[in-house]
Amino acid sequence: MIKIIFKYFIYVFISLFITFDSSFNNNTLVNDYYFTLEIPKIYLSVKGFKYNDNNNDVDKGIFLAKDYSFNKSSGSLVIASHSGNSIISYFKHLDLLRINDDIIINTEKDIFYYKVIDIYKIKKNGKFKYINDNNLIYLITCDKNNNKKQIVIKGKMENQVKKSQFF
Repeated sequence: MIKIIFKYFIYVFISLFITFDSSFNNNTLVNDYYFTLEIPKIYLSVKGFKYNDNNNDVDKGIFLAKDYSFNKSSGSLVIASHSGNSIISYFKHLDLLRINDDIIINTEKDIFYYKVIDIYKIKKNGKFKYINDNNLIYLITCDKNNNKKQIVIKGKMENQVKKSQFF
């Protein structure tokens, strides 16, 4: 139990340290990035950009695979990243996720909580068929053991929490 609490404390501390650095202000959240993807189990906290932003590139970090708006229902959230050994391989530990693990999307106004409901592999061909449902998230990366496959982590939204409008 103490080990779990310690891991959670470390994750929260690291997330706060990354998010609330000395240059943080309310405009930073709006202008610099669109959302933060957090996966507590693998200690991941990474910024994501809008679909049409120049930084929305798998070779720069994570990639929002289609135009998506957190302000309205617009289908499934699809995010991809590398799984290799480079500094931008944010999904290198995605293969450690299991059913019921947490995925968190933190935006300016809301926090979306997802649970992993399925893990599977697909052929690596640049195509991805998925269910376009407003409560689903898909995380995609290359399979480290088979360069012809990709790993897909499918999550379902469990909760959406509105942030205070005073901050």
